[in-house]
Amino acid sequence: MRSLFSRLKSHIKQHDNSPYPGGRYMAMVLKEVFTDVPGFAKVVFGVDQNGFDVEIERSYNGGTSRTADLRLVEDGTKKVLAVMEVKYKDQNGPSIHNQIPDYVAWAQKSCGSFVLLSKHPPEPCVLKRLGTCRRCSYWSFADLYREVERYRKHHDHPTLRLFCDFLKEDTPVFDERRIDEKALQLLLRNVLDLDNKNDLGRKLNKRERMFEATEILNMLVKNISVLADEFHASYGGNVFGNKPSVGFRSSPWFKLGNTKREIDKMLKEEDENNRYVYNEDDDDQLPRKRDVRVGGHLSISANYVVRGKPYLSFWNGISCQLRVSPATSLRINVEAGIWPNGDEDAVRKVRSLTRLTNEKYLAKALKEVSALAVNNVLDDNHAGLSRQRRIVLTRFKETLEG
Repeated sequence: MRSLFSRLKSHIKQHDNSPYPGGRYMAMVLKEVFTDVPGFAKVVFGVDQNGFDVEIERSYNGGTSRTADLRLVEDGTKKVLAVMEVKYKDQNGPSIHNQIPDYVAWAQKSCGSFVLLSKHPPEPCVLKRLGTCRRCSYWSFADLYREVERYRKHHDHPTLRLFCDFLKEDTPVFDERRIDEKALQLLLRNVLDLDNKNDLGRKLNKRERMFEATEILNMLVKNISVLADEFHASYGGNVFGNKPSVGFRSSPWFKLGNTKREIDKMLKEEDENNRYVYNEDDDDQLPRKRDVRVGGHLSISANYVVRGKPYLSFWNGISCQLRVSPATSLRINVEAGIWPNGDEDAVRKVRSLTRLTNEKYLAKALKEVSALAVNNVLDDNHAGLSRQRRIVLTRFKETLEG
């Protein structure tokens, strides 16, 4: 079941028959969180005062037309202590370039605090403007989630638990929960249609573990999506076009000799023209026997399209590999590749992972293996890169290595 705040958000959409509320709804949720746990509001905004009210959609600049998504006002004096602008989908829209200078000017003049909270990183020029005032800061939803979890270790509260569940479901937050290896194996065996009768047997198919297996796929896709957005913002701003697309694909591995034997059983040979035809009396699926299907992989990756022409695609992500014959083994890799000619990847780099759900470790591994892939395609004289493409990839390489 989805969390309380997520269900309320869905209800608002259904009731109003309008698109999902974004920044305003987040501001409403934060109002309740800060009201119930004022100590956490002090952490976010860096204020020392104990007595304050939390208000949404109110003016912050002396009654002018400028309104903030959320503000803290001091009890009694009604002095504005801090304000927040929440960007859900329009973090790089034209309005933010008009809003940020006003927020910064207000913070410098009033000695109040300003926080820009957004779903995705804003443009570098926005971050640079925020950096001109020490009382102004940028928070991503992932930053907010990490800070809530840190605060809960010493000051847990039911509202904070609900808020954490909502952030994990509704925002780009990397999920660092430990993955059950047996549940991951179960996911791979079912996706790849592998034999599941031996070694782990029925223990692997517990209903709870099956539920966990489906959650693992959702969790890994979301985590790669979070890292892809961060990768795009940090390294590909002048290289890639639109936001990356994220998906998954799987492929089983077959033992060639035994697979041919099974195919021969499914076919019959016509002597007249020496060709094979399908025998409709036989099953059209290769058997799941371990001497035929020996394993496979599930890849979850982000695909980036490089600006300009001709078409050039870059991808990176993770690959979970399971082998069931002759013995069961599980391996996790981080990988990256480039399609210089729009066909098969001419360059593909792979590195083994030891931690699958550690954000900093995985982000660093993706960056390093991506740099290796770019270096290799630049060194490949047969890649057929145009001069323009080589310039773009060289710039990308320098950003990754900088």
